[in-house]
Amino acid sequence: MKRVYGWLYSKDGMGLVAAADEGDVQCKELLRKLTTHINTIEFWQLNDRFDRAHYEVIALQRWFNPIMSKEH
Repeated sequence: MKRVYGWLYSKDGMGLVAAADEGDVQCKELLRKLTTHINTIEFWQLNDRFDRAHYEVIALQRWFNPIMSKEH
């Protein structure tokens, strides 16, 4: 999660947010999916379901790590 938040507040992450704000459909969808994963992980953590939160973190890593690794 720390890596995701770090990326989100980096130049690339802020570029994603700016593009979504300007109406880019793919960026909006990516940002929506990322936000949904983060909210789901936080929900499970708050409800003391760390096993389920861990499962969601793994799912997030599978699809989002390649995106964070790309050079823009």
